[in-house]
Amino acid sequence: SVSATTWYHVCVTANTASGTPKIYLNGVDQTSGSNSATTAFTNGSNLYIGKRPAGANVAARIDDVRLYNRILTAADAAQLATGYLSNGLYIHYKMNEPSGTTATDYSGNSLSGTYTNGPSVSTDKPNALPDRTGCYNFDGSNDYLISSATGSTITNKTVMAWVKLGSTSQT
Repeated sequence: SVSATTWYHVCVTANTASGTPKIYLNGVDQTSGSNSATTAFTNGSNLYIGKRPAGANVAARIDDVRLYNRILTAADAAQLATGYLSNGLYIHYKMNEPSGTTATDYSGNSLSGTYTNGPSVSTDKPNALPDRTGCYNFDGSNDYLISSATGSTITNKTVMAWVKLGSTSQT
């Protein structure tokens, strides 16, 4: 069961050709059956953070978003839950900008994102990221982060983030 007061490391992998996702929570495979929630992620569309594929916004605190240009293994997902992995890193938003609308990409690929409709800065952060100053708080109303540089030509993708839900009704 997921708690609204706990930070979770979420990692989703997908092959855009087959659309087959794998979902890891704190490094543990949670995949069962099919999951249409990853459709927008697998079809090469923009990467939205704080917004669901169907357009509904998500109330959550989100930190350290990364997009990889490969399908990460279960061992990779477990490593990311406690550390860093650079192999295949395509986009890395630390989400620690103190203000403004630009999410800086720390992958070295200069693929900045845009904070839209003003998500707020929070000093809350996952314990696994002690060097961070905080995260972004998405209110579930209309704010989100968008990156149009998701690499629509990348066949295999993994997106990961630290997430603390605003309510458990969003699971």
